[in-house]
Amino acid sequence: MMIPFGLIILDHDFTILSCNSEALHILGLSEVDKPSDQLSKFLNQQEEIQAFLHDLQMDVVPSQQVTLSIKTPAGMIRSIRFQISRSADAKVQGHYYFILSSEDKKDREEIHLNRSLKFNSINKIGPSVAHEIRNPLSTIAIQRQILENSLQSISMDTENENRIIKSLRILNTEIDRVSKLMEHFFKLVRSGSKEPTYEDVNSILREIYELVKQYCYENGVEIRLELEKDVPFVRITRDKFIQVLLNLIINAVESIPEKGILHISSLKREDKSVIKIQDSGTGIPEPQQSRIFTYYYSTKKDGGGVSLALAQQIIKEMRGRMFFESIEGDGVTFTIEVPKAAKF
Repeated sequence: MMIPFGLIILDHDFTILSCNSEALHILGLSEVDKPSDQLSKFLNQQEEIQAFLHDLQMDVVPSQQVTLSIKTPAGMIRSIRFQISRSADAKVQGHYYFILSSEDKKDREEIHLNRSLKFNSINKIGPSVAHEIRNPLSTIAIQRQILENSLQSISMDTENENRIIKSLRILNTEIDRVSKLMEHFFKLVRSGSKEPTYEDVNSILREIYELVKQYCYENGVEIRLELEKDVPFVRITRDKFIQVLLNLIINAVESIPEKGILHISSLKREDKSVIKIQDSGTGIPEPQQSRIFTYYYSTKKDGGGVSLALAQQIIKEMRGRMFFESIEGDGVTFTIEVPKAAKF
């Protein structure tokens, strides 16, 4: 079964490195033994695409999201939406990812937008989580060696016995830490239930804190978590809710140019659960504030203009609201309010 969006990967010279079958399907091409060659020849014949690639190479593209008219080999004109992003991996720096969707397939676009939101979180936080996992694993290896050396000792005096017990205790602690971190991360990667569930806001924020603290540290950002007691349970789609929070946090960290502070807090306010994500970054210029929640508008050079608009839509679907306060040069505070679950 084909995944519901087309993907084309190009290098810095716009040579096609790879594409999936759905990209060929969207463009009206048949699957052949060498799809990259067929696709390259086809794209070279498309004037709008060639003009767009030229603008992208000259760095004069106003948006990372464009809709182009494509003439298929069968002579049909299709409106194709292209979302463009650059690789965040230093090993493949300069590669472009083109995500394609047909304008007349709204259901596919919706799936694509949700996956883009999740991909952004995984792409940014993944390397930090991997680093966080490697640290305790190194500790485990050292402690295991200590244990093995101790066990080789013939005499089991009190000092040796205590040494072994201490090493085992450290081993168990570190294994537990790795297990919990991996559990949190793979919860993020897996597609969760699409049905709303009753959730503890504070528990979700603790989980997210464990996921992002290394990412914040690597970016020179101090992260603070402040949870008010007895914050009401909410009825939400957990998977989507976590994506919203992670993307707000990633945006906040990226807005802090040097050492700064990210403050995450929960509050109980009448019949609502409230989450605040406050950063000490550059803030949002006043002329741009009215467009922040507009689809395909982005203040970032490499942004797709999807995250905040989709985040607000997701919160609305949960009968909540999301808004922000910002003074240019003095950071941004995003607030999410979700009604208390009726059952609690």
